[in-house]
Amino acid sequence: MAGATIAEYSKKASDRARTRGPAAARIRGLPPSTVPGLYWVGRSLCRRTVAPGPGDLISGALEGISILDLSQDIAGAYACMLLGDMGAEVIRVEPPAGDPLRSEPAFQFLCRGRRSASIDVASAEGKEIVERLVSRSDVMVTTMLPREARRLGFDFGKVSERNPRLVYCSMSAFGDSGPLADLPGDDGVATALVGIYGDQGGSGQPPIYLRLRVASYGAAFLAAMATCSALYAREATGLGQRVDTPLYAGGLAMQAGQTVAGPNVWLWSKSITSRRGINPAYQLYECQDGWLFLACGNDVFWNKLCIALGIEHLVEDPRFENAPWNVPLEHRDDLVSIIGGILRERPRAHWLEFLAEHDVPTAPVMSREQFYEHPQVAHTQALTEVDDPALGPTRQMGMSVILHESPGSVGGPAPPAGRHTREVLYELGYGPEEVDRLSGLGVVRLTNGQGAA
Repeated sequence: MAGATIAEYSKKASDRARTRGPAAARIRGLPPSTVPGLYWVGRSLCRRTVAPGPGDLISGALEGISILDLSQDIAGAYACMLLGDMGAEVIRVEPPAGDPLRSEPAFQFLCRGRRSASIDVASAEGKEIVERLVSRSDVMVTTMLPREARRLGFDFGKVSERNPRLVYCSMSAFGDSGPLADLPGDDGVATALVGIYGDQGGSGQPPIYLRLRVASYGAAFLAAMATCSALYAREATGLGQRVDTPLYAGGLAMQAGQTVAGPNVWLWSKSITSRRGINPAYQLYECQDGWLFLACGNDVFWNKLCIALGIEHLVEDPRFENAPWNVPLEHRDDLVSIIGGILRERPRAHWLEFLAEHDVPTAPVMSREQFYEHPQVAHTQALTEVDDPALGPTRQMGMSVILHESPGSVGGPAPPAGRHTREVLYELGYGPEEVDRLSGLGVVRLTNGQGAA
């Protein structure tokens, strides 16, 4: 299909899906036309994307992969969003009583591009629905505590019996084993535990709370990477596997450099006393009219900085001979005073241009809103706008990574809770009367025009 357009590929995939397998048939009196876009394959009503064949044009690298999202926190939702942006189909299962994640301001971003089914997974019939979803999924993402997953029968041992090809991604706070395994925890708990709050203020200083979900985002990145790795391994083995990416591991990964230790390793983190940076040549400085960040993280840039500022003699000054990283504590304030005194003499714009000409890395200190207006953001389409029916046009982060041959795309707005419950149950073989009965029992929740058929 060389030169084919996305529309042409989509039509080919759709045509292949409709003709694949035994002839279409009616089941329980439900005609295929009841739900637009669905088709019968054997005795199953299907919507899932057909895996592309050799030479087909694909819009996302994970096209054809189906993900069951049973998570209820930022890390799990973000991991599924990253995979969904790459073309995977994501079905999010939410409790009928309400998903706690919906109170999170970033929910519309974290849960974009997926379908929502409201199911009481603790009920017997709700469990059966989830089991059917497990059977047809490639990946299951859960943030349940290990003991909770075992109680409900959604632990890896149970679900892999039903679907041996399933990649099971567990994202609890502390993992599946160990003394903390069955303790509840969230981003703040994990971030505090792994030392990020405690070390942020510097040696001997009070802890500092970060307004960033460091552990959650770190765990999401790990989960997305590990899930793709497990899917790749499945191509060779034919089997899925358990993937553990607990929140605390995400927090550790986001500070991986600081974990290095040994008898001959200098622990620079122990010598940080300033809240403005790691060392005198790698920190925040105030200019005449604003702040910039000076980033001389090695000898090369340190030497270039000294030449640019006309302080070449400091390279040979015994007080700073181990700059930039190993300046003794008693001399750090002296070096900060020298550099800071020079930078305060001129406006920030001057220094940004001047230091760039001398190949010294610097950046203006900006607010997020200021950076959103930066030409680089527009050029790379780092931000996008999603038309949300409830909230109107909303600014969101665009594609996090760019795959030039299979770029993926930003999904539509996060759906209302249970928006696709009926649709998903039809795909699993439930008829209209069964769906209405389950709704009446509170096993599932139907919303937005999904009432009795």
